[in-house]
Amino acid sequence: MPGALLLGADLVFSSNGGGFFLRTDFYFGATRRYNPSMVRASGAILIASIVFFSYLVLRAFLQFDLEGYDFLYYHLPFALKMYGRTTYQLFPWLDDLYQAYPPLAHAVQGFLVWATGHFPLANSIGALAALLFLATIHLGEERKGTAGYFLLAFLSVPLLVRHVSIGLIDLWLGCFLALSFYCYYKWETQKHFSWLWRLGIFLAVACYSKYQAWPIAAVILTGLLVSTVRSRNHRATALVAAIGLCCAGWPILNWLRFSNPSYPYPFPFASELPSTVDLNRIANRFMPPWLIPYPRPVRFVVSFFELSRLNFSVPQMIWTNASWQPGERENFHYKLGGLSMVSMAILLPAVFVAYRKRLMPKATAIVFAVAVGVVSILPQSHELRYWLFIPLVLCFFFSRLMTEESALTERVRARLVTALACSAIFTISCNQCFLWDLRPLVQRAPEAAVAYWRQAAARADDKLIQIRAPMERAIFWSGPDFNSYKVVLPEHRP
Repeated sequence: MPGALLLGADLVFSSNGGGFFLRTDFYFGATRRYNPSMVRASGAILIASIVFFSYLVLRAFLQFDLEGYDFLYYHLPFALKMYGRTTYQLFPWLDDLYQAYPPLAHAVQGFLVWATGHFPLANSIGALAALLFLATIHLGEERKGTAGYFLLAFLSVPLLVRHVSIGLIDLWLGCFLALSFYCYYKWETQKHFSWLWRLGIFLAVACYSKYQAWPIAAVILTGLLVSTVRSRNHRATALVAAIGLCCAGWPILNWLRFSNPSYPYPFPFASELPSTVDLNRIANRFMPPWLIPYPRPVRFVVSFFELSRLNFSVPQMIWTNASWQPGERENFHYKLGGLSMVSMAILLPAVFVAYRKRLMPKATAIVFAVAVGVVSILPQSHELRYWLFIPLVLCFFFSRLMTEESALTERVRARLVTALACSAIFTISCNQCFLWDLRPLVQRAPEAAVAYWRQAAARADDKLIQIRAPMERAIFWSGPDFNSYKVVLPEHRP
């Protein structure tokens, strides 16, 4: 009598056929024979994705970031100032920003340094958020392979790879917004109040971390409110209203202190409110000149799909925020892209298939699409580092599709894994992931800063000195521990 031994989900050994085959009758209605090496190769790729992501996290914990411009310009100064760990003084406009900026991400960065004395932990904030996102979807889905497929997609997106180990807080924000979408998806599919509570926590963390969270939070909360009101779930409606009030706490505080919820930035549809920043001017400054005449949604589409790369007559800069490349401001692709047109060509159709197969609820799809639409009309829509929740959500629903047994054949899965693996290898090779510099900060500081330390140490007084230094390096003038000499830059407005 023929016997069979089940190996994994669909791999079967048949005693009468004398070989392995994969059961795919659930999709095609008939059994098709495939080489098991296909399954083993896909498994090896997923394991490699987990291993390499772990390497990026380790790098974030050990190596201090000197590449993220905003990290040294204001993220690190804000974080250390919260805990009295720096003598670097903020010039008036920057101090205004410090007073008004949502504080939570900086509070976490400062706490990590204050508690351990290990400065590289300040730039591990993105890695920590990514680990939380990964753990949440792994535990929430309880599907074998969720982490591997998600990380494979994650590693194929250049901006995600780059932001794991630099000190900017964009990946932190992106992860908490993506976690909010994930909880929205779980609420729509299970209607368990625990997911609504978690959504409230994640969304509040995002809103208290960065201004860019606020329009996305408004879209998510509006979608939730419509859903709960239509279903006449009064308890859920009350909870959504409470979440909205909690998330509005910092804008309300800014309104009371500065008469503008988004101070020092202009408030949409109320330009008469006090502000000190022209977002349109800043957006125009950080994009290639040829793109300025185009409307914001066009800028977003050009950047999202990296359409500027279709101009093969200009140098190809890889990728956005690549501050180590000289002359990047004159580059045709300046501040554009970062999601990889190849990866998006794989992930977007995969997510659409997930939606068609009802793995992505209609309400979740609508809210996500509206959120992307809102992003496209914002002043900095083309700078995709601010909107990392978009690729993170795509990565999750890709993993959701890949782990649904009846959604795809093993041949299709293997081809998708191979294609994304090729994209990930190219992404990794272009992101300088293997550069290490574990020298102490004393040895990595600018020479001019080290010379100033000698001069300041020779003085007996403790006066505040105005210095001339690059803004993204000025904090080094405050000493090898950022807490020795009182220094300040001249006033500057962006």
